[in-house]
Amino acid sequence: MKTMRPLIFVLLPLIFLFSHCRSERADMQIDETKLDAPLRAEITKQEREGEEERIRVFVKLDRLSDDDVVRQLEECGLELRTYIDDIITARGNPDAIKCATALDFVVSISLSQTRRPLQQ
Repeated sequence: MKTMRPLIFVLLPLIFLFSHCRSERADMQIDETKLDAPLRAEITKQEREGEEERIRVFVKLDRLSDDDVVRQLEECGLELRTYIDDIITARGNPDAIKCATALDFVVSISLSQTRRPLQQ
């Protein structure tokens, strides 16, 4: 029993920390109104088909991007590409994108679409 005591003192804080992180994630309020219609359709399609492809998106912020904004978006699972003032281009799976909608500084997230050049 004496050899188990140090193990318990190590495991208990780890279990508490892990459960706390999971409950924080579960408490997030996903705000799908921040998603534009094409992005919502793509997320629904991927969820229905069981796909986990990364989707390219534009993230509009209510302020200029800084280290804290970048950190929180990356914690959601987004892979950030470029930062221009209050717009960030990123890639992420549906769960990462939904997680980002719960962040208060995110105004909207829209699907990045590849356009063909104009014919002249």
